[in-house]
Amino acid sequence: MIEKCRTMLSNLLPRGPAWPRRRDSAMQELLAGLAVELCRVEARVTDLHNEAQPLQTTEMISDWERAYGLPEKCFPAVMTLEQRRRAVRTKMSSVGRADPSYFEEMLEKLGFRAIVERTVPGRPHYWRINLPAIAERDVRHFRAGRSHAGDRLREWDALSKAGECVINIYKPLHTRVEYEYDL
Repeated sequence: MIEKCRTMLSNLLPRGPAWPRRRDSAMQELLAGLAVELCRVEARVTDLHNEAQPLQTTEMISDWERAYGLPEKCFPAVMTLEQRRRAVRTKMSSVGRADPSYFEEMLEKLGFRAIVERTVPGRPHYWRINLPAIAERDVRHFRAGRSHAGDRLREWDALSKAGECVINIYKPLHTRVEYEYDL
């Protein structure tokens, strides 16, 4: 690689006896020394080009996340680099909508096969989201002596909470959502 950079520098020199091309000349030795820095700068330019792509970034992942408001409070703060890259790309490419299919797609990305109803009969600003096929092992029931006042009678796993959190962030502000979990 350094030899390639030295050759590039040598090719930039004008032609003539004052600019020797022999490898053992003082001029070529000077260019060999300068080639080290040229190669380092060229490698960093390549790195910067890769950092401009969210699926290739490593050094600037926190800058990408900050620009897109990530990580969202709904997900664990500890994620792999690949998960963080995917979250940035998803956020970049997402276009919000206020129709049921958008929220069904969003929940599907989280691993749910949900059914979203835009309005609840008799309640015009309510949505109902039915999340079928939740396993019983993922449900925590209210228990006397273990649970406290204000706890839910049934509570689902962390993924369910993340799904509710995401919906509550992206739903139209004037609406409320009712969640139904079928066992």
